[in-house]
Amino acid sequence: MGVVFDNTINLGHIITALAFIVGSVGAFWALKGRLLVIETLNTVQVKTIDSIQVEIKELRKVVQEQARFDVELATLKRDLYDLKTGRGFIVDRPPILRDP
Repeated sequence: MGVVFDNTINLGHIITALAFIVGSVGAFWALKGRLLVIETLNTVQVKTIDSIQVEIKELRKVVQEQARFDVELATLKRDLYDLKTGRGFIVDRPPILRDP
């Protein structure tokens, strides 16, 4: 009992082969189109991420400047309080050293 192959080719075989080829080309074409869309979206996202990184760097500078301003403001408040309470730079001279 050996294996026997039919050597005749009929219309069904040809249609099946053509359908397989057309389907394969169609699937490849569709995947190629989707791949192009994905690459385009990826490029747009990379540009968006780059612009976000630039904005983050600018915001970091703003936050640092604000922190410096807060420190300066706290220092000025403390100096003003010291001046109001007499513990600051203006010190009353003892009576002996006062001008007549």
